[in-house]
Amino acid sequence: MQYAYKAINETGNKTSGKVQAESAEEARDRLAAQGLIPVSVTNGTAPLRGELLERINLRLARVKIPDLIIFSKQFKTLFTSGIPMTRLMEVLEQQTENPRLKKTAARISEDIQLLP
Repeated sequence: MQYAYKAINETGNKTSGKVQAESAEEARDRLAAQGLIPVSVTNGTAPLRGELLERINLRLARVKIPDLIIFSKQFKTLFTSGIPMTRLMEVLEQQTENPRLKKTAARISEDIQLLP
């Protein structure tokens, strides 16, 4: 069966296409094997619900707890100091060693800057 998908690649860009698989789960697995984070997978009827949240949780699960603790403590310290959120995320991006958390901080900073 062929599945249409929308996904986010490793650089954070949106992509879409089609993948051949026996099930939606297999389609998601194939996309993940290609380094993509599925946002939606459709078999011609309706997108799978909760897909984005599920993938985000899986990505966060791969961040080591000590790294997440350090990131959270740094966030709290910067936040309570009262610096603007965009600057806060830029500082976190610079100070964070974990690549996934660094990328997350960069994305959040970019998203905040796009807000009106």
